Amino acid sequence: MLAEREFPETQVISCLIEDLTLLDDFELKESDFISIEYRIIWNIIKKLKEEGYQSVSLLEIKSRLSEPEKQFFKNENIWETLNDGFSLIEKDKFKGYLDTLYKNNTYMTLHKLGFDLFKEITYNKKTFVPFELFRSMSSNEVKEFYEYQINNFGTVDTDKSIEESIIAFDDDYIHDIMEGKSVGILFDNAGEDIVGNKIEGFPIISRQSNGLLPGTLSVLAGYTNVGKSTFLISLIMALLFRGEKVVLCSNEQKVKPFKDNFLMWVLVNKLNYKKLDKNKLRQGRKAFTEEDMKMINLARDIWEKEYQSKILFISIPSAKMEHVEKKFREHHLRGGYTTFIYDTFKLDFTNKKEAFWLSLIDDSRKLAEFANRYANNNVKVFATMQNALSTEGQLWLTRSVLANSKQVTEVFQNLYLIRDMYQEEKDPDSKFYCKPYKVSYSINKDGSKVKNIIDYELDYNQVYKIVFLDKLREGKTSQSGNYAIVVKYDGEFGTMKEVCFCTPVRKSINAS
Repeated sequence: MLAEREFPETQVISCLIEDLTLLDDFELKESDFISIEYRIIWNIIKKLKEEGYQSVSLLEIKSRLSEPEKQFFKNENIWETLNDGFSLIEKDKFKGYLDTLYKNNTYMTLHKLGFDLFKEITYNKKTFVPFELFRSMSSNEVKEFYEYQINNFGTVDTDKSIEESIIAFDDDYIHDIMEGKSVGILFDNAGEDIVGNKIEGFPIISRQSNGLLPGTLSVLAGYTNVGKSTFLISLIMALLFRGEKVVLCSNEQKVKPFKDNFLMWVLVNKLNYKKLDKNKLRQGRKAFTEEDMKMINLARDIWEKEYQSKILFISIPSAKMEHVEKKFREHHLRGGYTTFIYDTFKLDFTNKKEAFWLSLIDDSRKLAEFANRYANNNVKVFATMQNALSTEGQLWLTRSVLANSKQVTEVFQNLYLIRDMYQEEKDPDSKFYCKPYKVSYSINKDGSKVKNIIDYELDYNQVYKIVFLDKLREGKTSQSGNYAIVVKYDGEFGTMKEVCFCTPVRKSINAS
């Protein structure tokens, strides 16, 4: 390829030496020439043009060379090459010579970028070698060929988020309604256990949210150690049941804690086995019974058969969103993964600098834009975030618990807020009683649907969490519906399960 470009360089330089006024009509630069000798000559003739020369002889150029340059030209037979060039050029073909030089420059750039111009490819059902095809093309046509491929890729990759449509209730619209296509990926159900019983995910939250819609970013925010990771495990298993392939990316933990959590989920939910909890699991083989070992091996078999190929874990110690987004994009395009979970947005509530919060807003937008870019490929993103510690004690949570970071909620499809339930909230005689209840529906004699509210008694010894649906694009929020959701939490087994609705008081537990 280098030999291919050397002669066009000779032709261009020879024409310029013969007629420096060509520089008035064509804009060239030193980097257009790769050969050392021609770069030297280019700089000399450019200087001569500035001095008023219209043409120049080889003798004049030679007089401007340094002694090392003169020796180099002599050793490389440059003068002989130029004399041959003069005898072969036609000045009125300068534009063609220059175009060939530019085309060769394009070849060199493509080669450096990793394009194999000599490898046979198939495009539009035609097979050809790019270098051979380009022989009959101009430099612009070569560039346009690759720009067309890149632009087409960019349109598929980016502009899918742009939708233009005439508003009409056509057959496709009616069909989508009948098929339930306006509903996202539900996470209400995680399949069945070994005896055929249904394993619940988060049916109330899923239904109220209309599932996780493609092209969207949803966030779970909570205080430290509230159980966000346990929530994620139950969410992921419900999504896997719905056919999703999930990438879980953590910037806080390595894979071992998540392996423990997934193993516990299979043992407890699939196998209904509760003789082995997390504490016992971490003690090692000496603490296991033969039954424990049997169930661990059975859980491993179930995992390998049903789940292993559907979930990928990534640990990224750096919180740089560029790295996260790159990994997400890579595994979507190469592996067909469709749900991406990021744990967690690192917040520093003591940092008052505007740059920090602007960076956080930018990071959340990058994740939202990634989901939106691949919306037609069913991509969705779910992330976790921290509540401001200074707000702990508030019983009714809103996005205000995110402090300065509440601005990031603009790009969220859904925002869920989770906190611990206090003992006082379980006591019917307490001013902080959360008024738990269940809902059922019946049909009255007129055929109308009737909502029935049934009081629910909480277990004083059970650990519960309360989840607020603060932002929903598709459903009724906690604020508008005056409700929150009570979740039963078994930390030793790493499980969460919805139990009922409640109505927390709008006070602080710290209030007298």
